Amino acid sequence: MGLVLDGLEKSGDIDKLVPMMISVDPWRDTVGQIRSYVGQFHPRLIGLTGTPEQVMSACKSYRIYASKPPDSDDDDYLVDHSVFMFLMDPEGFYVDHYGPDKDDEQILEQIKYHIRKYEAQFEKVSPLTKLWRKWTDPQPSS
Repeated sequence: MGLVLDGLEKSGDIDKLVPMMISVDPWRDTVGQIRSYVGQFHPRLIGLTGTPEQVMSACKSYRIYASKPPDSDDDDYLVDHSVFMFLMDPEGFYVDHYGPDKDDEQILEQIKYHIRKYEAQFEKVSPLTKLWRKWTDPQPSS
């Protein structure tokens, strides 16, 4: 994930998204621990956690598998979970996802493709709209 974010930084696209990671172990992961953990990947990565109910609800919403061992009264356990990255648009709608079958370069190129595709939606204006903007936009003062 860090290499993907580094690539987005190099291409000038890092400000066009908000990278975040949701913990699947709310029983142990405090806000401070998550902050420290995500800092190891990239300084822009935001770490999220919550109550077990909130985290499991998020997992269910994104169809992420996460399972804490049943007999895990102490802190010495591993949470079994699926590993996916999701790309959402600025309104929070699903765009794409990336699993372990994609390498960092593939993920980077696909994210950049989706950014360009999203931006292109707003560049498509009719010639009449362009003319209207030219007439109505204030001219910069000299």
